[in-house]
Amino acid sequence: MKSLHGWVEIRHAGCLLGNKKLAFRPEWWSSSSARLFSTKREKTAENGIKKDSEVQTFKIKTGSAGSITIDLYNSHLLTNIRSPLYIYIPPVGHHLRDAHASLPSFLPSTPKAIARINYRWNHLPPPPKKTSKDSSSSPSPPPAILTSDPSYANHPFPTPLHDTLYGFEFLTNTVLKSYTPKTPPSIPAERKSSFSPESAYYTPPSSKKPLPRRPLIICSSYLGGSLATSLALTESKVSKTLPYYIAGLIIENGVYDWTPIATSRPPKPHPSQHPSTKAPFKPWTASHLHKLKTHLFNSPESPFDAFVSPVLFFRTPGHHAPKTWPSNPSSPEPKNTTLLPNDEYLHYSTQTDSADHLDDDESYDIIPENLDPLSKPGITTTTLSLGPAPRKSPLRFPAKHSDIKLPRSLFLYSPAASNTPVVKNGKRKKANGEERELELDDYVTPQEQAEEMAGLMRRSVQLHELGERKMWDEELDVEVESADRVRVVEIGEGVRGEVEEWIEEEGLGG
Repeated sequence: MKSLHGWVEIRHAGCLLGNKKLAFRPEWWSSSSARLFSTKREKTAENGIKKDSEVQTFKIKTGSAGSITIDLYNSHLLTNIRSPLYIYIPPVGHHLRDAHASLPSFLPSTPKAIARINYRWNHLPPPPKKTSKDSSSSPSPPPAILTSDPSYANHPFPTPLHDTLYGFEFLTNTVLKSYTPKTPPSIPAERKSSFSPESAYYTPPSSKKPLPRRPLIICSSYLGGSLATSLALTESKVSKTLPYYIAGLIIENGVYDWTPIATSRPPKPHPSQHPSTKAPFKPWTASHLHKLKTHLFNSPESPFDAFVSPVLFFRTPGHHAPKTWPSNPSSPEPKNTTLLPNDEYLHYSTQTDSADHLDDDESYDIIPENLDPLSKPGITTTTLSLGPAPRKSPLRFPAKHSDIKLPRSLFLYSPAASNTPVVKNGKRKKANGEERELELDDYVTPQEQAEEMAGLMRRSVQLHELGERKMWDEELDVEVESADRVRVVEIGEGVRGEVEEWIEEEGLGG
């Protein structure tokens, strides 16, 4: 990642405006980097943030792509080097900042330092082409869930990824440095070697004291869960020279794999499903993601990027990337075609996928048949003239000899509705006894995506991180160790208590 250049605009609650002098000035501040100081205080109390508490707002330039803001709450807690910084990636882009709470609700209510990266993520798709029948009609406006403000009109992926990386780099390389002690804390005197310097067993005293390291906890939900997960996976490095480390990852109802949405036709709309401008869908459904996909990505190939579909760090997608978004044709579909996950304009023939589509490697069992959409009974796909769809194959992540270590992770998901029908012979059985065919919403759910994401990470821990250790450590149980590293929890009344307990296990209480 390149170094962050450009100007920084800071708003701080302890700074005065007008002709008065500044009452506060950060150590790293310089007149060349600051553009504006203003007063900002929280008017209402939120999770872990007291009413009238100070909020620092940083406005940073993201290269030639404009700028973003970062809000820092309770910065005074960072004076303790062992106090964690929570990096919060909001559930949706900044243009919908009023549609969600400022801070996550699943975190404990104890005071904590939180940095919110206000990334941009929205795309204004081109209007549909006029035909001879509707040449007189005007193009349909974008959905109501997106703002009409031109400044938010075009920030498709990977803009949110770049914004998040810029924000993370600014926090770790600039802001946290001002709270890092200049001299390391005192440590016990090192025991001198009992051997003479001429001896082969002589151990010279260390000339460097260990640097204090700031624990970082990355948290997010919904759309931001994709960005937060990829950020934690790629920045969790084992390096004592860094002044920070990724202590944990907490995601609520995240989206970890967009490829089923990019390669399938939109489900048939239900009368009860309407876009909402009030708040993100909790939990989301495949139908909601289908409505959003063209307003997040400018191409159906973008969801195949591992930084927005983090499961692809660990396995191949198992799909061809379509050239255009699959859509429902005006004519009725053939009876043996339920879904079309590939480009509908290519020549295809329909057939039901078999179990041979899955990887036959015995070690690749972390995606059981009941979690793989391609193995669902009643779901049919297409065989392109270019050849059959590729298999899902495992990938090694982190790479061999990499300095990346998978972080402790907690994936939260909302439970299904109490009247969720049961799968039987490829169909869903309703409460009244009627049966219906499987739909996309039945297998692309927060729970199944969370379980697959966790399963892939656990497999990596078992095979690559603990693979050699289990050969000599007879007491090691790799399954227990990996399950403790990566957990999946259903959201209930006591979820905040479970999150607090999980945080305290790392010794980061609060």
